[in-house]
Amino acid sequence: MMNYLRGDIGRLARFIPSRVQKGFVPRVKPLREIPEREVPLYGVIKGLYMDSRECPYAHLSLRSHIRDMLNEFENKHPGTKYSIVRGSEKLSDVIKGSYPQVG
Repeated sequence: MMNYLRGDIGRLARFIPSRVQKGFVPRVKPLREIPEREVPLYGVIKGLYMDSRECPYAHLSLRSHIRDMLNEFENKHPGTKYSIVRGSEKLSDVIKGSYPQVG
């Protein structure tokens, strides 16, 4: 989302999950569609250790502001996050044509 908001389509293109590049290990994102809050919950239920300390300056970052904005929007309009993911998947074919490094 940060790359999209910054208009950095080249970087956005590199995060397409189905992308395969010669000489590189394919990206695997098994938790891509799992809500962020559910991932640590699963770890707690399964008894996995999780260091939950956060950088004391994290709340000042662009990533934190975007996360808060998206969470607020998702609370008011459920399904927003999934729509964003689906929209980026639809853009992937267009992006592939413009960025040869995506392949």
